[in-house]
Amino acid sequence: MKGWVTKHIPPSFSFIGQKKKRFFILSDRMIYAFKSDQAGSCYRELFQLTKSTQVFVTDHFSGVSNCLEIQKKDENDLSWYFQAPDSATMQVWLQLLKKTILWLRTDPQGPCNPTELISIPNEGDYRYSYMLSTSERSTSRHSQTIMRSSMHSSNNVNTSNARYSATYPSTQFSSIKRSSYSPTTAQGGFMGTLPPPLPPPTHAPPPPPKVFHL
Repeated sequence: MKGWVTKHIPPSFSFIGQKKKRFFILSDRMIYAFKSDQAGSCYRELFQLTKSTQVFVTDHFSGVSNCLEIQKKDENDLSWYFQAPDSATMQVWLQLLKKTILWLRTDPQGPCNPTELISIPNEGDYRYSYMLSTSERSTSRHSQTIMRSSMHSSNNVNTSNARYSATYPSTQFSSIKRSSYSPTTAQGGFMGTLPPPLPPPTHAPPPPPKVFHL
């Protein structure tokens, strides 16, 4: 894929932010940036995609829409920001870059064939999960193991609740209506006999303290 985009450079301590018109060409796993679309021009910059590269829509620049960030986390952290001319073009770049990264995670041998990228599903497709790398599948299996363990614990709690309900059926509690409740209706039930009320006090309360006027 190729086309004109606007490459944004975030501000830093050495220079202010700027933007440049660049002609991008995606070939195999390399992105080349040219100042001209004329044949025979030399590229000014290049970005090599790897299996650890990430690409996503970003709002890093205020007021800039249809902007993508290509981020590579390794010994030399690198990020490219480029703005597509419209939303449809941005989606094409996004899906193609994601497919290329997904193809790299399969540890391919040799250069990328465009027909191979066509057969790779989009990220939202259900087939996307089958293209994960070995490490990502291990992480997924680990998450599934934790989920099964949690479900097993939940089933044990439900089984315990069922056994408790079988031992102490709820009918003996629901048979006592709140409106007709009295200590005599609870005799012999789960609540047992209520204790008798306390006798009234037999001594007088203490006298109030004396107030001294200064």
